[in-house]
Amino acid sequence: MKTQKLAAALLVSVLGAAIITGCSLTGAESGKVYVSEETDTSSASSAGAASAETASSSAEAASSAEAASESSTEAASSAVTSGEASETAGSAVTVVDPSLLNEPESPAEASTQALDDQITAKDGSIMQVVFLGDSQLDNFRDETGIAYLVSQYCNADVYNLAMGGTAASLLPGEPHGVDEWESRCFLGMVYAITGRVDPEFFSQYHAYSVFQSCDFSKTDIFVIEYGLNDYFNGAAVNNPQNSLDLETYGGALHVGIDNLKKAYPDATFILCGPNYAQFFKGDQYLGDGNILSNGKATLQEYAQTADQLATEFDIAYLDAYWGLGINSYTADQYLSDGVHLTAEGRRNYAQMLSRIILRSQGYEIEPGTNLDTLDWDALMATKDTTAE
Repeated sequence: MKTQKLAAALLVSVLGAAIITGCSLTGAESGKVYVSEETDTSSASSAGAASAETASSSAEAASSAEAASESSTEAASSAVTSGEASETAGSAVTVVDPSLLNEPESPAEASTQALDDQITAKDGSIMQVVFLGDSQLDNFRDETGIAYLVSQYCNADVYNLAMGGTAASLLPGEPHGVDEWESRCFLGMVYAITGRVDPEFFSQYHAYSVFQSCDFSKTDIFVIEYGLNDYFNGAAVNNPQNSLDLETYGGALHVGIDNLKKAYPDATFILCGPNYAQFFKGDQYLGDGNILSNGKATLQEYAQTADQLATEFDIAYLDAYWGLGINSYTADQYLSDGVHLTAEGRRNYAQMLSRIILRSQGYEIEPGTNLDTLDWDALMATKDTTAE
């Protein structure tokens, strides 16, 4: 049923994307994944036990799309400066009541641990990666999860603090003061990490036990992934009168990243925008992230806002919206329910993220390289031992 409805909506969706972004429909679907010129480069080693799985042809196809995106030198699409997306998108955008937009439920899985191999951080130690995000990172804590796969590809100790249902922004009415803080949003996690609030406000979640076991001063990489729930919650992307408005996606990300960078200036930061998604009400197809507005913005515009913030802070950006090769044609392959990634989608995501991480730690690795078939000894030979 959903496949038939997707086919009926396909042309409108793709044309809507072209209108909104002003991009051509030829080539890789615009967008990019980039690492700033400032990206950390330094020491590292090998990963003797890269995943035993071999890449499928479909995964290679996704890598090709990503490689085009990852190596693109074109400027990112301009970020939305107003919460009223419908003004910029014109008649191509369909505005729906935010109450119709709900995050599909996905089962959580058991936690796992990292391998002990030779890839290291720039200082020669085992790399430590802290994940902050939503259900894309939280729902799957087994061997198919993004955080676990990154631990394997990068030989890293990972601390997954993601919690399903969380957003970057505060909900309207939630207290802003640290003395009465209760929100699990991105800024709440930053405040907990930096000691400004008591972490008890998320003590009933698995992330709390992970939090307690982590020495954040040893963190090499912070991965920040939010956006889908900001869209579902109807948060504006920005407030033109107050760029630091904590109830907007862009404002909350800005304040959170700024606080975290000041607390851990030597860490590398990777901002991940929301992935492409499709939305349903039962079996009824409502639209996709290119054309469906929650009354404030389309999902694509949340991704553009994250892209702009990464540029502003001169940090790495993972373009999950365009860079993973997910669109109206491939959604059934990479999305389990229109929103959450399938096992194949998660592996592609983890590979893209791992390549960015490895480059940030001094390794030379080409965009789109399949880490499941990588010659790790050859990668070790690319180690930059002189980078600061």
